[in-house]
Amino acid sequence: MRLLVVFPSRLRGGAEEYALSVGRAGKERGWDVHAAFPRTAMTESLVEDFSNAGIPHHPVSFREVAGSRVRMLARHALNLERAIAILRQIRPDVVLANEPWPRALSELVVACGMLGIPTAVVIHMAYGCDRIGRIQLRFRKWAQKRRQRYAAVSEGARAGLARLFEITPAAIARIDLGIRMDRAVMARPQGAIREEVRQELGLEPNARIVLTVGQLSPVKGHDLLVPVISAVARDSPQLSFLWAGDGPAREDLEAIVRRHDVAGRVVFLGNRTDVPRLLRGADLFVLPSRYESFGLAVLEAMAYGLPVVTSDGGSLPELVVHEEHGILFESGNGGDLEAKVRWALRHPEEMRRLAANAQQRAAEYSPERMNHETLEILESLCGGPGGSPVAS
Repeated sequence: MRLLVVFPSRLRGGAEEYALSVGRAGKERGWDVHAAFPRTAMTESLVEDFSNAGIPHHPVSFREVAGSRVRMLARHALNLERAIAILRQIRPDVVLANEPWPRALSELVVACGMLGIPTAVVIHMAYGCDRIGRIQLRFRKWAQKRRQRYAAVSEGARAGLARLFEITPAAIARIDLGIRMDRAVMARPQGAIREEVRQELGLEPNARIVLTVGQLSPVKGHDLLVPVISAVARDSPQLSFLWAGDGPAREDLEAIVRRHDVAGRVVFLGNRTDVPRLLRGADLFVLPSRYESFGLAVLEAMAYGLPVVTSDGGSLPELVVHEEHGILFESGNGGDLEAKVRWALRHPEEMRRLAANAQQRAAEYSPERMNHETLEILESLCGGPGGSPVAS
């Protein structure tokens, strides 16, 4: 069976890791897997990882639809043309349309309906699911009737998508995400990793590290964390904040950091391939997101045993029970974030107890189950195990 995995991302994040994991699992099952997504400086490592898995990459880019009505129609037409072209080039039996946010692959979804190609539409981010154009909604509802199945990554996301696309939640599958542990990192003594990370970054051996992992974008809430750093750093001279990730808000965040006079406390690490090592070397994980449809970065921190402080935005409370697996603060509330971070820093023993609970919780989210559930949906769309060619 030939599977085409498509996503529009120009950056590498949780949704893209999911696509890579499912692609590898399909390859291991003996499928002919192909991947189509933009080739940029931020996705170059993804191209390499797909290639290493024996999965060909096909560069494709979908234009953002905005502007006047005429311009929007022109861009919709261009995106539809590109979607049809890649589908006719690959001739897949089934498509995984991996949408980091709603509407990101609308033209591809419609093209799959036009060509009669079974399609699983997995949408990761339900943030902003309050509106969709009536014409676009009509086209997507038409396509849904042509051997398509929608899936979400949490109960909260499923409810939001059901409202957006005017279907029942029961019509949307739920796929719990999972992360693959780095066994080499886990096998190393944690003390050695902690020392190594501090030496690499030029920090004192007794420095306390607060780690944040995520795309530098407004929804991730890094701007909320800057005043907190300014407040808590006065009491903790050995405290450093590491930000792993990159994105469109980097320049603005660097300016905010300078304005609050904490440039010496914040290290912008950019995109990293050694996040598990950083997690094992840090003392506390803080994700100040305004909203998360799942929270893959939080799950990864939990899995590696790092104490967690995060918001209650979106579906994060489904993953982290407050004062059982970590500490939750009110989404968007900088004062509450400061209070929770300050408490966590002052109670390391209690945070380690919560981290132990969280590590057990994280074990329930396996990548094997995630891949299996996704491949089962793809197979069912093609008529069962092994599938059958349907592309024209």
